[in-house]
Amino acid sequence: MKSWLAVVLLGVVTSAPAWAGPPDVDGPPFRVEWSASETSTGVRLQGWVYNESRYTVTNVRLHIESMDGDGRATAQTFSWVFGDVPAGGRTDFAVPELPVAPSYRVTVIWFDRVTLTRP
Repeated sequence: MKSWLAVVLLGVVTSAPAWAGPPDVDGPPFRVEWSASETSTGVRLQGWVYNESRYTVTNVRLHIESMDGDGRATAQTFSWVFGDVPAGGRTDFAVPELPVAPSYRVTVIWFDRVTLTRP
C-alpha cells in the first residue's frame, strides 16, 4: 500500500510543471507601426501596437529612441499605450514631443497579460 502511495505522489510532483501555464518565452509578440510629424517644438510620433498573441495585454510600456544617421541612440523616452491591447488586435499610441532626429526606434519593453482569449 505504501509503494502505491509513493508512485501516486511521484506522479503528482513530476506532473506539476504541466499545470504551470505557458513559459515566459511564449510571451506576446508585438509589432509597432508609427509615423513622425514635425511640430513647432520637435516631433510628434503616433502609431499602433499590434498584439499578435493569444493574450489580451495591458500596461504596455514603450521605449522610444531618437537615432542619429549612424544608427546610434541620441535620446530616449518612455511612454505607455493606454488601455488593453486585445489578442490579435491593435491599440494606438502618441508621443507628443521628441527631439528632431533622422530616425526613431520604438520597442515594447513591458506588458502584463490579462487573459487568454484565443485558443
